[in-house]
Amino acid sequence: MKILLLGDVHEAIDKAKKIIDSVECDFVLQTGDLGTYSDFSKPSYFIAGNHENWNILKDMDTGKTKFTNLCHIKNAEIIKLVKDKEIMNVSGINGNYSEKRYELRIKERERHFNKQEVDKCKKLRNIDIFLSHEAPASIGFMKKGKDIGVKPVKEILDIIKPKFFIFGHHHIFFEKLVNLTKILGLNYARNEYYILDTNKNEIKRIIV
Repeated sequence: MKILLLGDVHEAIDKAKKIIDSVECDFVLQTGDLGTYSDFSKPSYFIAGNHENWNILKDMDTGKTKFTNLCHIKNAEIIKLVKDKEIMNVSGINGNYSEKRYELRIKERERHFNKQEVDKCKKLRNIDIFLSHEAPASIGFMKKGKDIGVKPVKEILDIIKPKFFIFGHHHIFFEKLVNLTKILGLNYARNEYYILDTNKNEIKRIIV
């Protein structure tokens, strides 16, 4: 199968929709900060980033609000992408990291994940693609000489060992193989998009 990968969308929803309309793919995965929600022409799945409309997301999760071909992946939820006889298990964690709020059992802000949600993700098994808004720590993802990855996200990576680990948030393209996991950091969707060919195990980067 072919999967279109999109990074942060923010205000560029119309451009994202044009990309989805024009690209030959079976499914779309987006790594958070979609921000604006709409019907899409192809089956599309996304996690929340730190810039979302939380009221709309709650309505989507409860079925009060529905969009054609748009599904929000909740924390540690497993989505099965099926094409002919091929099945890809997709999951993810929503939001970004706040050291101050990470240990809180009761969430103060929807935009941040907490330890309980990370622990839930650690129990996942047989995941092909894991989506995170934040990058994992200790993978060589640097900015101004500083590792800007997040330790709890690295803990998820180390335990569940997905085939692909895909993140956004930092708007920088990044690609690295860590053990047997292909890690991808995605740029803004308005700048570039990516095609994952699961049959060939290849990723094609297209600059807009």
